[in-house]
Amino acid sequence: MARAIDGPLLLTRIDRILLTAAQASFPLVRQPFAVLADTVGEAEQRVIERLASLKEAAFLRKIGPVFEPASLGLSSELAAVEVAPSHLESVGAEVATWAPVTHCYARDHRLNLWYAAVAPGEDWFEWAAARAASLPGVKGAWRLPALRRFKIAVHFDLVARPTGTTPARPHMDASEHDSAGDAHKGPAPSPPPAAPDIDILRAAETDLPLCSDPFSVLAASLPLDADGLLGTLRSWLTDGRIRRYGALVSHRRLGFAANSMTAWVVPDDDIDRVGKCLASSPHVSHCYQRPAFPGFPYNMYAMIHGRSRAECLAVVGELSSACGAGNPAALFSDREFKKTTPNYADLLTPRASPDSS
Repeated sequence: MARAIDGPLLLTRIDRILLTAAQASFPLVRQPFAVLADTVGEAEQRVIERLASLKEAAFLRKIGPVFEPASLGLSSELAAVEVAPSHLESVGAEVATWAPVTHCYARDHRLNLWYAAVAPGEDWFEWAAARAASLPGVKGAWRLPALRRFKIAVHFDLVARPTGTTPARPHMDASEHDSAGDAHKGPAPSPPPAAPDIDILRAAETDLPLCSDPFSVLAASLPLDADGLLGTLRSWLTDGRIRRYGALVSHRRLGFAANSMTAWVVPDDDIDRVGKCLASSPHVSHCYQRPAFPGFPYNMYAMIHGRSRAECLAVVGELSSACGAGNPAALFSDREFKKTTPNYADLLTPRASPDSS
């Protein structure tokens, strides 16, 4: 029987290596767990059992693709909502029911509810902002599309301190990083895949089964065999539809209990320099330029993960000094209403109206 795992301090060296490797470079081959087994010097079945235990203990959320929404013809945005504290729970609960919403957090700021979504088009975001603004207790809602993306890379390196009493810091995965020379405006949505691709997409985004030949299981209902599905996944990695294929982990379970969405006011002519500077930090998982709006003049956003608020604030101070960006606003999450991955196949299925869910 697999050993139960109660907390990050009980992760074994093999657990740490497995989770780190599975995040960064999951092998797209017929027997991926055999390849991972070679990495840690264990038997394939033992690796499968360990990953099953890690999933049961909620360290491992899913093994699958991280898609680039725009490459599938989809739109993504962040939104901020100001809610009276007495209505925060009810508003957050409703927003969390909206199918396109992937993340919805209460944060310790006047703008106390933030949500991110992936949707078929901008009309949904218009509907969502109007709907949010109409809810009882809401004082305003603002759409904050990415004007420029400098980094998106969520990879927690657990091998840096394999025997320590605290988890290692987040570490940038170069495969998901828009490097200094490549920082760009968010890609414009492109035409969605042809209808036959929807079934492949649905299979591809399914949580990878923990068995010896998992891609055969995913391909069982497709006109493709396992090798054909793997070839498709590799081609989607090459053409940018998939940013990364690998493990998605629970950063809170791994010991990164605090996260600060930190924003700075940066002059327009200094956006490029500051964005690249922030993106170069291994503590930053996301970095975007977004529009300022009345009452919130901030236009540069960076997501910082840490073991505590104090640790995050120390990083904020270091980054502000190193990057020459002053007067940051550090918005810590107080409550998680929703955190999930998009269901891309459903999003690409035509719906009757933008508020369909």
